[in-house]
Amino acid sequence: MDYHKLYTYICQVCFGVQIVWALDEVLLLNPPEEPVPVHHLKVFYSCDEAAVVQLDCLTSFDAGETSRLLLRRWRCVPGSPKIRTLRLMLPDWLVYQPDGVVPDSRWVLSCILRVSVRHRGSADTEKSILDQDVAILQPKPPLSRPVKQHHLCSAWSSQMLQISQQLSGKRCLLEKETVHLLSSIYASTGENFGITKTLQPHGNEALEYLRVKAISFP
Repeated sequence: MDYHKLYTYICQVCFGVQIVWALDEVLLLNPPEEPVPVHHLKVFYSCDEAAVVQLDCLTSFDAGETSRLLLRRWRCVPGSPKIRTLRLMLPDWLVYQPDGVVPDSRWVLSCILRVSVRHRGSADTEKSILDQDVAILQPKPPLSRPVKQHHLCSAWSSQMLQISQQLSGKRCLLEKETVHLLSSIYASTGENFGITKTLQPHGNEALEYLRVKAISFP
């Protein structure tokens, strides 16, 4: 066999063998811009070896505390990349106004949706993450969120109270929950001069409590 035939044979063998190399990768294809009641979320994922895909919701509060809520978790089989559509359902306290059934929550400063590919069988720690993707959601103030329509059988006393409130026609005045202070970065030396802005007190007791609290902890 001459060199030309040998070279041709080697090329045919190389092109005839296909090696599929799957990388550890995960992406959020269509995350929502803010916390919503229901969202059909598409997740692109692939893995080099047997792994787990995990979807978490990370929130931080005004008191400096953080919370992590596990939303979904499923297996990842090595092979070609896949797209999975999930029914994303965030907790009521993050989406709706508090109303007695929906619990009241602390003031939410940030909300992050995180999806990650993790080692299968390992501890649920940051070291087990092979790849991840995040999406920042803009949380709304509690009283700017929609009111949840509960499909519950309420007691007779609750129904009468609701009817009496509707007949009375009392409505709360619309008030702003947030105030625009600065349009650009401002460096302050802590002296008694600079930019000043007077904030008007709220008529609503809950909003006024949060305003006074924010004076010492903005």
